[in-house]
Amino acid sequence: SSGSVFASLARSSTPVAVTTPSPTPSTEPIPTPIPITTTTPNVDLRSMTQRYRQRYQTLLAKRKFHYRFLQTYQGRNPESTNGCTVIAPLTCIHYFIHSEDDDRDTTAMYLSSSSSHTRNHRHGNTNDHIRNDGNELCYNPAWEHGLHDEMIHHVIDEHAPAVLPIVRGKLGLAKDSFIIPSDVHEHLMEEGLLTTSQFVGVCGGNILDDDHIAQFKSTLLIEDPHERKRLQGKKIAAAFFFHGHVIALHVIRKSGNGRPLHRHHHHNNKSKTGEFDPADVTVELIDSLPDPSTWVAPDSCAASDCEEREPVQERVSRGGTTIDCYDNYNDDDDGDEEWERPEQFDDDADLNQNAIRVRCTDIEHLDTLLRHYACSKFSGEEWKFIRENEWEENNSYFDPRVFQAFVWAEA
Repeated sequence: SSGSVFASLARSSTPVAVTTPSPTPSTEPIPTPIPITTTTPNVDLRSMTQRYRQRYQTLLAKRKFHYRFLQTYQGRNPESTNGCTVIAPLTCIHYFIHSEDDDRDTTAMYLSSSSSHTRNHRHGNTNDHIRNDGNELCYNPAWEHGLHDEMIHHVIDEHAPAVLPIVRGKLGLAKDSFIIPSDVHEHLMEEGLLTTSQFVGVCGGNILDDDHIAQFKSTLLIEDPHERKRLQGKKIAAAFFFHGHVIALHVIRKSGNGRPLHRHHHHNNKSKTGEFDPADVTVELIDSLPDPSTWVAPDSCAASDCEEREPVQERVSRGGTTIDCYDNYNDDDDGDEEWERPEQFDDDADLNQNAIRVRCTDIEHLDTLLRHYACSKFSGEEWKFIRENEWEENNSYFDPRVFQAFVWAEA
C-alpha cells in the first residue's frame, strides 16, 4: 500500500498599523561558513558552534534574518505536551490551505507586546526594536505572506491537542509519549490531510555533512527540473526532525506564491509566471518550543548566557504546575521510551520562552539557519561523541547528528 511504502521511505535516514523604519543594516563582514563532510577529521564543534552563532548574529544585524515570538507555546495546553511531531506538519498543512489573496498584508502586522499567554515578555516579540508597553499594531514587510500568527496559535493550542490522543491511541502509546515522525505523517495521509501526490521527498543523514544538507536544500527548494515543473506555483514546506524535536520550515514566495506582487517587491517575469526565482524566496522556521538564546539579538542576551548551552529543556504546565522536560526520547534496545526531566536551568529566565518564527530572507544563508540551529542543540557529551566517532548510517538511531526531513507540497 502507499502507506507502507511511505513508512519504509520515511524510516530511512539515507540522504535520499505602524510602519517602523528598519535600522541601518550592519556593515560588519559575514564570517565564512565552515565546510564539513563525513570525512572531515577532528571536527572542532565548539569553534564551529561559535562561528555559526557569529555568522547568524551578523546576518541578523544585516536584516537577512528576522525573528519574532508568538503568544503561545507547546505545553501551554497540557494536551499539546511533546506534540512537536504533530504541530510541525499541521502548520505545513494550514500553510498550504490558507489563502493569501484577501489578506496578504496581515501576516506582516502583529502586536508589539505579548498577551497574558506569554510566560515572559521582557524582551518583546521581535528583533525590529519595537518594544512598546501597549498593544500597538506594528508592521514589517519582512513578515509579508505565510501563515498568520493566529493560525499557528490554533495549531499549537487546539488542532494538535485534538490529533495527538488519536495518534497515540492508534499506536498504543501512553499520554504525552513522543511519536515517531513517520507515524504521524502516515496518520495524516490516512485522514486525508495529506496525499501521496503532495509528497515531495524524505531525506536525512548527518546534519554536519555538506552533501546531506545540500540534498535536503535541493529537495526543499525543488531544484529538480521535473519536480519544479510538476509543482510550479505550489507552496512547499517541511517537517524537520533533529535532536528529538520537530520544527517546520515553510518556503514562502515574497511575491505571494505566484500571485500579484506586493508594492514592496519589484516585478520580474519569473514572479509573474510563477516560476522559481531564488531572489523571491524566504524560508521560515517555526519552532513550538525553542531555546530563545539561539535566536535573540545580542542586546537581548548577555554573552555569558549565550555561550555553549546544554540542550534546550522544555517547560510545560500540567494542572497548574510547571515542570521541565526534554522534547526527546531514548530509544533503547527494547524500544521503550524514557523521558528525561532534568533540573531547571535559570539562565533563560529573562528570555521569552514562547514559540518562535525565524525568517531567512535570502536562501543563500539557509545553510547558516540550519547549522546554527543544529549546533545550538549539542551538549558537551555530544561534542565529545562527535569528535571521537565518524558518522555511520547504521548507528544513526543514537547519533546526535542525525536529522530527517519530510517535504510536502500544496495540493
